[in-house]
Amino acid sequence: MSYSFRITLRARTAEIALRGDALPERFFTLNFTPARSAEQERELSALKRTIAAQVLTAGFDDLFIIRLSKG
Repeated sequence: MSYSFRITLRARTAEIALRGDALPERFFTLNFTPARSAEQERELSALKRTIAAQVLTAGFDDLFIIRLSKG
């Protein structure tokens, strides 16, 4: 799973990707479980709150990889 995007403005492109370790593997496991149990729903909700709190205090470089290039 990858969260990334590319922005091009004039002749410059920025590729920005969420670091592979920015989200715990358990998030993906729970998030993509099609029929979650009530316990899994509670765990996922708690995990989302924890992730949100961590993201708000993390530095940009801790969360993203950025590549800049000229066209």
